[in-house]
Amino acid sequence: MYKRITYKLKGHYKRKVDLLISRPILVVIILFSFIPTIGSAQVGINTTNVDFSSILDIQSTDKGVLFPRLTAAQKNAMGSIPAGLMIYCSDCCVNGTGSLYQYNGTNWGPLDSSCVDNGTPECYSMVTTIVNDNHMDSDDTPPLLIDGNTTLASQPDDDDLRMHKTTDDLVTFDFPENLPAGYKVRLYFNDNEKPMNGSGFRLGLFAQMINNGTANQTINTDTGLLPGSVITNISGNDYYVEIVLSDNTDELFVRSANDDRDHVVFLEIKVFDSNDVEIALSCP
Repeated sequence: MYKRITYKLKGHYKRKVDLLISRPILVVIILFSFIPTIGSAQVGINTTNVDFSSILDIQSTDKGVLFPRLTAAQKNAMGSIPAGLMIYCSDCCVNGTGSLYQYNGTNWGPLDSSCVDNGTPECYSMVTTIVNDNHMDSDDTPPLLIDGNTTLASQPDDDDLRMHKTTDDLVTFDFPENLPAGYKVRLYFNDNEKPMNGSGFRLGLFAQMINNGTANQTINTDTGLLPGSVITNISGNDYYVEIVLSDNTDELFVRSANDDRDHVVFLEIKVFDSNDVEIALSCP
């Protein structure tokens, strides 16, 4: 079917011109004529009272909104991803369930706090070794450092966890599975014998991250040299330093910061993935 449209030409060529246009083409022309209006309008679904702050207002009392549903493999195969993109990943959680996921510009993360991403290991077979021991007890200390007690008051035996000057008490942690760059390590400690002074530093740990025998990151809380790390005061003289790993790490060692940092109490070590999901440091 065609529709006849008549145009009157002006000027020297005054006459009528008839154009035959098919109906589908006419519909497209009409739609395109409204594009500027549609592009700048707010859209309401099941409502004509669109909230002024919303470009899209959906209202319903018995229906929801379905985001695109992807598997973990399909999610990981996506190309360039803008920050803020959201999907429902049907099999991304370690227990086989799904969750809404958001891309923050660097990583995907589940919006369901009970979802542990299946790209995150459930545990690490961390091996703890007391290389030198003065106060620290090489028999008792390894389990204490992952017992969940992150303050001095909660420790059953803080004498076993004191570090006596520089390398007199040195602890190494080996990670056979390798901690990837972007993961976070938290070291909890108490500095009650040499509390922080007015400079804002003078805390008590020195830590070094190692990959294949080469140190790739050094943290010295005593001098305030903290690349990729932040110190947080829990309460009193209880602190933790959080280190964002700049490279893959298969070993980490911790000691007191210097000769003046006598009896700093090393309380706990924790590891988190890039989405702040804590990973157990002991496998069943």
